[in-house]
Amino acid sequence: MKDRRRKKRYPKQFLDERRQDTDSYPEYMRRFDESISLGRDRSVDNRWVVPYNPWLLLKYDCHINVEICISIKNNKYLYKYVYKGPDRMAMEVHKGSYMDEVQQYVDARCICAPEALWKIFRFTFYRLYPLIERLQIHLPNHHQVRFYDHQRIKDVLNNERNSKTMLTQFFALNIRDPQARNCPTSWEYLLINDGTTFNTLKKSVENSGFLETNHNIRDCLVEATGLRMPYALQRLD
Repeated sequence: MKDRRRKKRYPKQFLDERRQDTDSYPEYMRRFDESISLGRDRSVDNRWVVPYNPWLLLKYDCHINVEICISIKNNKYLYKYVYKGPDRMAMEVHKGSYMDEVQQYVDARCICAPEALWKIFRFTFYRLYPLIERLQIHLPNHHQVRFYDHQRIKDVLNNERNSKTMLTQFFALNIRDPQARNCPTSWEYLLINDGTTFNTLKKSVENSGFLETNHNIRDCLVEATGLRMPYALQRLD
């Protein structure tokens, strides 16, 4: 019951044999029998019984839904749920009552227990190529390094493993992989755009058009003046 209504359309109708219509759920056989009393003014019959497998019910002591695939559409419906991808959500993080003007969103993944087990044992995924990983973006020599309290700072700095990150190894892979020749290969590569070398990464990104600047607002107004009347320009969003 939901909102005082029968959610699953019970009671069903009596049927002498199983029936399957086109593009609809199957209707199972429900023999006409006498009603069973469950108390005062309450009685049930086969129209109220959810289809079940007696052997599975006795073995596992719980209700297990069993469906029989008899057409190609049923098979597609079954495999859709087997290979269904994980759900995604956007999470907004705040530190106490402090509200930052630029809200930080962190992508989160909700995975079920079977998918987690599949990833732990490193089994292959269906149609998961190429595998996409989010890189840990950082400035040169500004990456995070983990170490223990008993370690000396000198030993930590001299450890070559601490100088390697996902981003630096991404650069190294692009140098070796012939199919990634047009991808970034170093920090200096990111400073160059259209043959011009910029002093900062911010200026290079602004020149590429990936970061909005005051020039974008000016270009928008210049373009709008050639297309719209003064009344429309006052209400330009």
